[in-house]
Amino acid sequence: MNRPAGAFLSFATIHDGLHQQYNAWHQLDHRPENLALDGVLAGERWVRTPACAAAYPVADPTLARTHYVNSYWFRAPVAASVREWQELAEVSFQQGRRPDVRIATRPMMGMFSPVTGLASGVSPLALLHRPNRGVVLSVLKLTRPRAPETEAWLADREAEMGERLRVDGVAGVWSLSSVSTSVDPSFQARSGSMTFDPTPTDAGYLRAELTFLDGDPLPVTGRIPALAPDRVAPDPAYAEDLFTSLLLPIVPWHWDWF
Repeated sequence: MNRPAGAFLSFATIHDGLHQQYNAWHQLDHRPENLALDGVLAGERWVRTPACAAAYPVADPTLARTHYVNSYWFRAPVAASVREWQELAEVSFQQGRRPDVRIATRPMMGMFSPVTGLASGVSPLALLHRPNRGVVLSVLKLTRPRAPETEAWLADREAEMGERLRVDGVAGVWSLSSVSTSVDPSFQARSGSMTFDPTPTDAGYLRAELTFLDGDPLPVTGRIPALAPDRVAPDPAYAEDLFTSLLLPIVPWHWDWF
């Protein structure tokens, strides 16, 4: 297996005063239960601290309030792995172990297909388990997802991601293409859903890029033109930058950013 069969990204905004409760639940209950599933290959989450938000302002008013981003990566067959993962979410709710439904909102979440993984010194799969000093996550909305011009733009973007490995302090990169997300044009929320329904609707509408950092984050990202805080926005003929931000690792019991 040279890449995961699927991935899930979830953005969370926490109600004021409830960060300790959210982090204790997520780090000590929710995340370990998910990682124990046979179909879950890896999983990690990061915090968007006030300093991260100040360095990387996001124009979208909903995504700009993001506090945390969570990721899960699935083994094949992805349909069975996701079904098992969703069943855990439902059982947890019935057990009264889903306080996030009361204390958090999800400005964006969805299923993605991993496209390309590149890493320095380890395999791209090992990169998902390896410690890091932070990541930069970019989510780009493609203007015309199936246009011939978009294919050429994506080729350039993939090449640029490969160039990031040349920057001292970059451990690796992953690119992903959306399968179905809560910001797709045809998405309709279903009342009572505990996780996102992975039925394809507007596949390829979003592109996500994760750049894993070994070095001091801001000096490293400042040397990457596409990720620097003063970067130039993508050409709107091809894509819109919905979210680009530095995200930092979460240390258990050190939940004092907000």
